[in-house]
Amino acid sequence: MKRWVSLFTVLLLLAAPALFADKVEDNISKGLTEYKQGKTGDSILALSEAIRLMQNKKELKITRVELCSAIRGYGDFTPLTTGNMDPTKPIYLYIELDGFNVHKEKDKFVVWISEDLRVVNEKGKVLANKKDWMNEKKYSNVSVFPFFVQNVIQNVPPGKYTYEITIKDHLKKAFAEKTFSFTVTAPPPVKTGTQK
Repeated sequence: MKRWVSLFTVLLLLAAPALFADKVEDNISKGLTEYKQGKTGDSILALSEAIRLMQNKKELKITRVELCSAIRGYGDFTPLTTGNMDPTKPIYLYIELDGFNVHKEKDKFVVWISEDLRVVNEKGKVLANKKDWMNEKKYSNVSVFPFFVQNVIQNVPPGKYTYEITIKDHLKKAFAEKTFSFTVTAPPPVKTGTQK
C-alpha cells in the first residue's frame, strides 16, 4: 500500500507543472474563443485569470525603491533630486513589488503583504527594528493589479543611515529584501537681521 501511495505522490508531483500549464492554456484558449464570439467581457476575465496564474509563479521581488517628496499612487510620485534629506520635512519611501501572489477568494482577489524594517546609523546603532510594521491584506475586484508600499521617514537627526526592508508575501510564503542608504543633512541656518 505504501508503495502505491509513494508512486501516486511522485506521479502527482510530475504532473503538477503540466496541470498548471493546462490551466493557463485553457484560459488563454477560452479567452480567444470568447473574443472571436464577441464576448469581450468574458474574454477579458479568462485572459486575466491566465495572467494571474502566470504572475503567481514569478519570484517575489522589490523592483523599485525611491525617496520622494510626494506619492500620489502606483508609479506616480515626485522623486527627490538628491539623496540628502532635510530633517524638518517628512520624506516618503516608495517601494514597488512584483511577483506577489494574487489569491482568488470567491468573487474577490486578495494580496497579503507585510513589511519588516530596520534603520541603522553609520556607527552601527539600530534606530528602528520593526516586525510587521506594515501589514496589509488588500482586496480587489480585478485579478491583475499593481502593488506598492509607502513608508514615511521623519524626525531623523542629521547623519548617514542604512534602511533595510523585508517584504513578506503571506499567501506565497516568500520574502524579498532590499537595502539602501540615505543621508540626512542639517537644515540651512535661519537668517536673522533687522529690516531697514
